[in-house]
Amino acid sequence: MTPIPNRTRRPIAARLLVVLITGLFAITAGASAASAAPQAGMSSAEVKLQSDISAHIKAYGGTQISTNEIAWRGGRVVLTIPQPGSRAALAPGEKIAPLGTANCARGWTCLYEHSNFDGRRLTFTDCISEYLPNYGFRDQASSWHNNQTGGAVSVVYNYVGSSPQWIWSEPSPRQSTYVGDANNDKADAIQVC
Repeated sequence: MTPIPNRTRRPIAARLLVVLITGLFAITAGASAASAAPQAGMSSAEVKLQSDISAHIKAYGGTQISTNEIAWRGGRVVLTIPQPGSRAALAPGEKIAPLGTANCARGWTCLYEHSNFDGRRLTFTDCISEYLPNYGFRDQASSWHNNQTGGAVSVVYNYVGSSPQWIWSEPSPRQSTYVGDANNDKADAIQVC
């Protein structure tokens, strides 16, 4: 007698495969919808801030260390993004100062995206030479505050081709609310100390 082929195994296996694939699509779709939806208790502006931080980390690396800060090099380089509704970049718990007031912590040197110390703030705490595009800050500095100690000087460069050209120096403790039209949004590198 010739055995009858088992036709029931294929349909069950095929149905099981369809159920598994459908389940994976449902889980993936649910995860995508959850990541696109505002998180509980967050305003749309806060959701946008988190989205901006996530995109910045994806493009430039770093680690999110607070609701509006990204750190590199073990926290020795920090980018602070203004909270929703604020023009100045303040870390959580940082005191609000009058507009146009430098807010670089003691021992740090800071570059600001806009004049009057507004916009994103990129800070450095040790003696280093850094290429600003590594932090998404190329050609974006408009004001600065060198709040290091001991008269440390930070030097800022613009690259023309592969050659660095000095554009300004920041002796400590000093600050500038605006780098001037000739130097605005040209900083490509900084040497701290």
